[in-house]
Amino acid sequence: MKGMKGLYAKDIFRSIDGVIKADDVSKVASEVDEYVMTSEIRSGLSRIVDAWNQVDAPSNGVWIAGFFGSGKSHLLKMLSYLLGEQASNQPVTREYVEQAFEQKAAGDETIIADLKRSLHTPTRAVLFNIDAKDDKSTRERGSAMIEVFYKVYFEARGLYSKDLGVGALERDLEDRGELARFRKAYQEEAGHTWEDGRVNTVFSEALVSKALARLGHQVDQPFRSYREQLNLSAEAFAQDVASWLDRQGPHQRIAFFVDEVGQFIGDDSQLMLNLQTITEQLATHCPGRAWVFVTSQEELSGITAQMNERRSTDFSKIQGRFAIKVSLSTEEVTDVIARRLLTKSEQGASELDAMWQRLGAGFQSMFRFPEGTKKYDNYLTRDSFVAKYPFVDYQFEMFTQAMRGLSDNDLFTGRHSSVGARSLLGVCQQIAKELTDDELGTVASFDRFYDGIAEMLKSDVKDNIGRAAQDSRTCDSFTMSVLKVLLLVRYVDSFHAYPRNIAVLLRRSLDQDATDLETRVERALRILSEQVYVQRQADGTYAYMTNEEKEVRREISQIIVESREVTDLLRTDIRRHVGTSATSFVYPGTNRRMGVSLFVDGRREQDEPLVISVFTPQSSLDEEGIRHESVVRHDTLSLGLDISSEILEDVRVFCQTEKYVKRQAGAASGLRKRIILTHQEDNEQRRRVISEAVKEALMRASLFVGGEEVKTGTVKTPADVIERGLTHLARKVYTRIDDAKPLASLKDGQIASFLRDQEDATLDIDPGVDIVQDLAHECAQWVEQTRMRNGQNVFVKNAIEHYGQAPFGWDKNAVLAIVATALRLELLEALENDRSLARTELEGALRETNRQGRVLLQKKKHLDRAALADFQRFVGQFVPGESPQDGPSRVRAVEIKAAEWVRLLKAYRSDWYSFDDEVAEALDLLTPLTTTQHTEEEMLAPHIRGGFDDLIEIVDEFLMPYREFVEGHEQKLRDALAEADGLSIFELTEDGKQAIDELRKLAGDSRLYVRTQEIAPLVRRIDAARSALVQAQRDKVLQRIDEAVVGIHGSAEFKAASEGAQLRVDAEMERLCDAVNRVSKPGHAEEIGRQLDQRVNDLYAALIASATPAEHPDADELTEPTKRPTIVRLADLLPKTNGLLSTPEQVNEYVERIREQMLTAVNDGKQLRP
Repeated sequence: MKGMKGLYAKDIFRSIDGVIKADDVSKVASEVDEYVMTSEIRSGLSRIVDAWNQVDAPSNGVWIAGFFGSGKSHLLKMLSYLLGEQASNQPVTREYVEQAFEQKAAGDETIIADLKRSLHTPTRAVLFNIDAKDDKSTRERGSAMIEVFYKVYFEARGLYSKDLGVGALERDLEDRGELARFRKAYQEEAGHTWEDGRVNTVFSEALVSKALARLGHQVDQPFRSYREQLNLSAEAFAQDVASWLDRQGPHQRIAFFVDEVGQFIGDDSQLMLNLQTITEQLATHCPGRAWVFVTSQEELSGITAQMNERRSTDFSKIQGRFAIKVSLSTEEVTDVIARRLLTKSEQGASELDAMWQRLGAGFQSMFRFPEGTKKYDNYLTRDSFVAKYPFVDYQFEMFTQAMRGLSDNDLFTGRHSSVGARSLLGVCQQIAKELTDDELGTVASFDRFYDGIAEMLKSDVKDNIGRAAQDSRTCDSFTMSVLKVLLLVRYVDSFHAYPRNIAVLLRRSLDQDATDLETRVERALRILSEQVYVQRQADGTYAYMTNEEKEVRREISQIIVESREVTDLLRTDIRRHVGTSATSFVYPGTNRRMGVSLFVDGRREQDEPLVISVFTPQSSLDEEGIRHESVVRHDTLSLGLDISSEILEDVRVFCQTEKYVKRQAGAASGLRKRIILTHQEDNEQRRRVISEAVKEALMRASLFVGGEEVKTGTVKTPADVIERGLTHLARKVYTRIDDAKPLASLKDGQIASFLRDQEDATLDIDPGVDIVQDLAHECAQWVEQTRMRNGQNVFVKNAIEHYGQAPFGWDKNAVLAIVATALRLELLEALENDRSLARTELEGALRETNRQGRVLLQKKKHLDRAALADFQRFVGQFVPGESPQDGPSRVRAVEIKAAEWVRLLKAYRSDWYSFDDEVAEALDLLTPLTTTQHTEEEMLAPHIRGGFDDLIEIVDEFLMPYREFVEGHEQKLRDALAEADGLSIFELTEDGKQAIDELRKLAGDSRLYVRTQEIAPLVRRIDAARSALVQAQRDKVLQRIDEAVVGIHGSAEFKAASEGAQLRVDAEMERLCDAVNRVSKPGHAEEIGRQLDQRVNDLYAALIASATPAEHPDADELTEPTKRPTIVRLADLLPKTNGLLSTPEQVNEYVERIREQMLTAVNDGKQLRP
């Protein structure tokens, strides 16, 4: 056998129509003969025939699903010839088809019996492609479904179908048995046959009216009438079918075999409802006698689920109506192709068997997609290899998925982007023909499938491939094969177009070198990418680009990206994966946080003690160059980041795309907008790939410190890698970091324990006590040396900074513990604002950050013991009850107590008291202790220490009793003196007057502060005199009120007044009595008494006003209204006089003047109240 000639059992060049057409009757016999009954088809056929033979079948619908090339149209056509007779040309008999299928089902007695039984059911088979029958120009889509069913139904009855109005006319005439007479009458009227006349209804309508008239029917404009009255409802259609079936006989059936109904419906839910309604109405009006068989690329459940999501309509009924569902898979198609097309000759099978024995062990790895793609069982057995060679198992399913993807994305021509023009069988036959001259061992590479569908693709897609074929840079056959493959798999979601996977698709020989093939693929991809025919995706896969995508890609590629932007993005990812170690580092076993500065290819973020310097391939440094950098920079951890050139290119593309998407935001629309959104989504994926690549590069990075490589050992994260490197670097930079390690984990609250005298309370660490004391002596020496050599003061903040730097690197709390120990051991002393701090103040001074820059450290000075003892004795007397432990504490206690005494003396009032000399003397002694803050040494100075005894004396003899007077008696004295001043205008008892005099003398005594016990008795005597005065004033006013009440009750006005007015008088006088009884201060009762006369006059006026007026006998007589009298107090009429009345003449004159005033008032109508 030369090459592949003679490989096949049947002539590979014989005519095999890969596309089964419903209306093609010329090849029915061969289609029946070559039909392959797979197990899947056998199962579906069994269920269909079983239901068909039932008189009361629960469903009248069959849904056959399968993508193009699956054989669904072939099955539908076979069923139409198997279950019924065609209306017109019947190329083969029903019995012939049934016998052929018996042979195909040999061994299955059940299905054979069902097939025989089906022959006894008379059926009119109506087979049609629904899209071909749809008149797209005459009706709206809403009635398209029912119109097509009417057309094919009329055709099946032999009626005219191109004009449903004409067909309806023929139907009615046939139902009446008048159609033959009508044809004859029309021909006699028109002079030509009815078949000629019904084609042009405009000119024949009048002739039709005449012909109908000859039959006794008077109808004007019959065509118009029928068109207007035609009922295009599913119910009317079903009733029409039922009527026709009844006239054919009780067992007559009709079956509609509808090809490609799924593509016809598309996503139009109204058409789906129409199909549901038609099938349902046929089942209702023609139970068991009218069936609907349909084919679709989609499963019924999938279509209805999508439509249910888009609208609220419930499509569950159609699921029940099409209860019989047959699904044809790609695996079954593969079996059909193997049996119809690829069956091998004996010689061919023998040679393939030998090839299997020689190479078969490697077939699984040879055709396995290594990177992320669905696993296929390729050539699992010798029989599989022999049956499918030169094709590989994966190709059948992948080609089907490719066709579906291209169709869904509108890359095919035609109204429905139909891919049914070429079947998988036809494409495989074409490829097999092309390979007949090749050597045995050649396999069909996947790019060959492109040629089988090229003519179906839209012109812009073919033009794009054509341009590449004419481009000198891409025109070689292998590069074109790569491009064709990428087009085919563009929308196959389960395939990931990595170079290695593409190499599998392009394998053309069983002994081809895989490495060389992959190299060629990568080179071709690089060329195609450079010429913008394909694009490398974020995940490393490649994708074919349409013209619109290419235009956007060109615009993106023209955007300039600087190396700085690439570096910045890499730094961002490094920081993300390294975490906090990119900015700070905690030395193991300590709280010491060290600042870290990050370099990437020479670009640094900030200056810190430790440096991470990352070198990417952009830096052009190799490993030795990176090692050398670590020697030059002793504070640096040098890190070589091995990032591939592809990832660096991805970074550049990411930056370009991100800029482009931002610029185009809101500007693009339609297809361009969708492409940009796709780029944006892909860029997000690209960003994740870059980040993951940086993470992996960090895990395998090379680290150098001081020219030595740092071995990271087993680590889990990039942060672990960096921490290992920084730990090594920290030991190099901070050579003494471990000296204070026992102090490294101290908490803030533990600092105070280092200030205590008890050694066992200092630390719960060992050997921390010994270490901290040694370091305290070292610290004290450094403080003194810094002051002596450099002339610089050392504050707590300076100590923290000094020991935090190289070579120490100690934690802040460790340094504070060392300083605290030096203070406790009196190696150092602490001053704040030139004042020595007491030990009780040191914890706050050390820990409070805002004070650390003010607290000065200096060598502790030692004082004269005798003077110190004298000062300590003074403190014990001056500040009794306190026991300061150190010099600064004692100084602070004295200053506080002195300030307290000064504040007390500052409040002294020399205008009140007569001890100015004592106050002045005390202030002279106290003021020097409060004007400035003192050190213990200053307190021992003679000018201050010499006043200690005098100060103690004046405290005992003056300050203590004075404070007792101020705090316990002064307020009582001031209150009593104020009250005495108020009582001076009243007549008091003799004892009260004497007590006031004695109190005033006491207040002016220069020794008042030691006579405080005399104040309280005098205050009590004054209070008693005040109480007696108030009571006498109350009694006098109450007596006047009682007299006024008696006078009012006896007056004519009271008696003439209303009862309510009388009660108000009593209530008011009672209120006045209560007010008097509540008086507690002198003079207040007399004030009420002065208001009494006016109040009584007001009460009289109210009584008079309430009196009932007298009745008049003559009601008509006009009377003046009674006027309210004016009452005048007699005291108000008394004339004024100068001086005293001292002679009888003056008295007589004054009485006469009173008399004149009283008479004038009475003559004026006023009344007088004595």
